[in-house]
Amino acid sequence: MERVALGLPVGPGNETRVARLLRRLAPAKAGEARTEAVATFTAPGRVLHIADTTGGLDGLVADLTTHPDVAAGLRELCGMPHRLPAASYLIRARLTRWAHYARPHPARLPVHRRALLYPVRPGKGEELRRLLAAGIAPGTSQQLASALISSTIFARQDLVVRFWEATADPAEELDNIARVVPRSGLGAKLNRLLDVEQDLTTDAGFRAFFTGCAMSPVPGAGAWARP
Repeated sequence: MERVALGLPVGPGNETRVARLLRRLAPAKAGEARTEAVATFTAPGRVLHIADTTGGLDGLVADLTTHPDVAAGLRELCGMPHRLPAASYLIRARLTRWAHYARPHPARLPVHRRALLYPVRPGKGEELRRLLAAGIAPGTSQQLASALISSTIFARQDLVVRFWEATADPAEELDNIARVVPRSGLGAKLNRLLDVEQDLTTDAGFRAFFTGCAMSPVPGAGAWARP
């Protein structure tokens, strides 16, 4: 299975509607590509949709465009140009996987999925991707390393997101990260690359940044809604 991520711009207030639209899928026929939703997240003006598929990007796009109302929804909610086919629009929305870390998952523990949307300064997306990719493996903290199942950097130009799966609950995870990042030198580098008001070299500043940039998971995003 190949993991594919789409990042779509969305009109204000339409984020949840677009997220639901992207989870629609017709029943698969024998021999066709199989697609499974992994997670869907929203942020103001943005939807992140992640799926595993045997057909790659083309398979995911084919599944999504099976329904004629998908094209109408993308035009209404995302501002897709009327003359642009929905398939072309979704292909352009792909986020490239720039770095990935994964380890075996202890089945006895539940996995939480989260995403962070980085507020990148104009033209700094490439430098941020390199910085995040260099530290994709959690080598700085035993607590982080033991809780992290996978972490992936997806990006397209200055749109950069981190998607990760972990066994820690959100409060415990933030405590662990906030103890490490501000003092590691990473906080100072992020200050230069991100358009934020907080000082990411401080515990309070990093916590405010992390909380404000965390994307909201869409309930039920782990399964496709079949009409």
